This record gives sequence, structure tokens and C-alpha cells, in this order.
Amino acid sequence: MENEVGCYLILGAYTEKLRKRADLKNGEICKKVHIGHSTFNDLKKGQNAH
Repeated sequence: MENEVGCYLILGAYTEKLRKRADLKNGEICKKVHIGHSTFNDLKKGQNAH
């Protein structure tokens, strides 16, 4: 379980860094990867986004 939480934290941080570097909006990312805004926000916080 600890590894899973760590993976979500790392993925969320990476996604946020990539979003800033590419100058993307949250809505653009959600649309491209086919997830909702709440799921994306959970991911950015490192929460389990099932």
C-alpha cells in the first residue's frame, strides 16, 4: 500500500511539472487522457484515483 501511495505522489508531481512546462490547462489534460477533473485533482494530490 505504501508503494502505491508513493507512486501516485510521484505521478501527480510529474504530471503537474509537465503541465506547467507545456503551458497546458487542467481541462486540456483531462480531455486528452479521458479522466474527470476530480480524478485529475486526486492524482495531483497523490490520492488513489480509482
